[in-house]
Amino acid sequence: MHNCCRFGHTGLCKVHMFGSSSIIVIKPEACRRVLTDDEAFKPGWPYSTVNVIGKNSFIGISDEDHMRLFKLTVAPVNGHESLSTYLRYIEDNVVTTLENGKHGTDRILN
Repeated sequence: MHNCCRFGHTGLCKVHMFGSSSIIVIKPEACRRVLTDDEAFKPGWPYSTVNVIGKNSFIGISDEDHMRLFKLTVAPVNGHESLSTYLRYIEDNVVTTLENGKHGTDRILN
């Protein structure tokens, strides 16, 4: 609370997080200003966090790059082709498990 009083009753507090100084916004008016003023307040991660996660991770890239990579990766992961690739494997495991259950033998799936 000492830091909040030092800056007056502005709703801003200076803290040390993620290896660097940060400003915490606590009053509704200040939160509204930070969340609506895109020019003065840019969203992002602290430098130390980007170093740990990597500059090319999905959270460390721009919105345009994020959407481009998302479109490239979502279809292979969630699409029909992905499911059809594993369908034979899933079918074999289900049949084997049901047959073993019928005979009373247990089997751990691969």
